[in-house]
Amino acid sequence: MKFEAGPFLLIILISIVLCACFGLAIFSPLDLGIAIKPPDTDEQANLDAYNHEALQEGAIGIFEVDLTLAVLPPSSSQEERSLIIEPVQDIWVYVRDDSDTLDVEEFCIDYLDLIAQGETDADGFFTYEYHSFLPESLCHTMDPDKDFLRESGSFISDIVDGETQTFEINNYYVVSLPREKTNPYVGAFPEIVGQNFWFPYDNFVTNIYIQVSTSVRLSDGTWVIAEIPAYYDWRLRPSGSRAWEIKMQNTAEILPEDNDDSFLNFFFAGPYQKVELKFQRPLLFKISFPMLMIAMVVLIAFVPMMKNAPVEDILAVMAGLLFATFAIRSILSPGSEIGQTLIDIGIIGLNILQIAAAGLLFFRILRKRRGQKPADTTMPSVKS
Repeated sequence: MKFEAGPFLLIILISIVLCACFGLAIFSPLDLGIAIKPPDTDEQANLDAYNHEALQEGAIGIFEVDLTLAVLPPSSSQEERSLIIEPVQDIWVYVRDDSDTLDVEEFCIDYLDLIAQGETDADGFFTYEYHSFLPESLCHTMDPDKDFLRESGSFISDIVDGETQTFEINNYYVVSLPREKTNPYVGAFPEIVGQNFWFPYDNFVTNIYIQVSTSVRLSDGTWVIAEIPAYYDWRLRPSGSRAWEIKMQNTAEILPEDNDDSFLNFFFAGPYQKVELKFQRPLLFKISFPMLMIAMVVLIAFVPMMKNAPVEDILAVMAGLLFATFAIRSILSPGSEIGQTLIDIGIIGLNILQIAAAGLLFFRILRKRRGQKPADTTMPSVKS
């Protein structure tokens, strides 16, 4: 067999290009739309998360609450999707005590509430869901033997051109509250998390609103109450069957007093956090599906041309195409529990195309055999 260098070198070149693309997807710091990311790599913190009243000189109260929340996008191996948001570390509370006459005796996280809002439809309606992370107030009584007043410390105020800017705070306590006493949010409304049917082209946008209500009891029995947007550290978990590209946008907003007509009336008037979560499938999935479909269509299109091939070869090719058709689902779909999707519709179309190709091949073989004239078996005459 003659060795042809052209096709061999072409395949090598294509493999090099593929390796370069995968290398960019994994290691490039740029958002190329084809990023392949391990879990726990995307973090965003809100820089406008302080209770500014407690930062003033001589103030008393909670000026910062640190939350580390994991975002688990819907699993593609389940037909009923759900979005999970849960605290994954203890809640850190920073309590200011800059007064000479009053001392903090106890502080509480009274409410840690969440509202999830789905996309607005053509009629202007949307679905929202309220959830409280805390079944009851999470309080801590100050212990002079364990809770020490810190004289000064640095805190982040902003990040400009990649450089962190800080400010100094004096006279404060740092106390952690156990996350085991919190309840995760599990949202399963189809209007909030979308449907699997359009996989791998499904996407959805969910707005998350979170508010932290705090209170501090002083030595004279008075309470200092404040709503805080909190300082969030988001951990995205898009690995495994949770194959999503996630984009986040954090903003700190103020809820006015007259909010009775708003769906945010679950919150108290004051600061809260709005986080826009955008979920879409990786570009790799979106490209692979049509390419596999086109490849299968081209292969099936060659079937009617096999009229001169032996029957056993035709059967082997048809069986291989049949198994390859169903392999598309196992390659792209993360599980059998995903339900019906566009992939299943494409597989049905390929099966119909295979039946048509087999029928056309049978018709061509039959017409070829009918067109062949029977061999002339008459013996020629011999002259004597």
